[in-house]
Amino acid sequence: MSEVPTYHLVCRDCPTELVVETAARAEQRATDHESITGHRLDFKRID
Repeated sequence: MSEVPTYHLVCRDCPTELVVETAARAEQRATDHESITGHRLDFKRID
């Protein structure tokens, strides 16, 4: 089993939902999504 943290991202305004590894990638995806759509992605660490 991998010890890499995983992050679940979901947009409350559109059907975007994804899982990424690393907090930096989650933050970047959230920033990119907001700049493109104006929507905020919520994300939290899952194990």
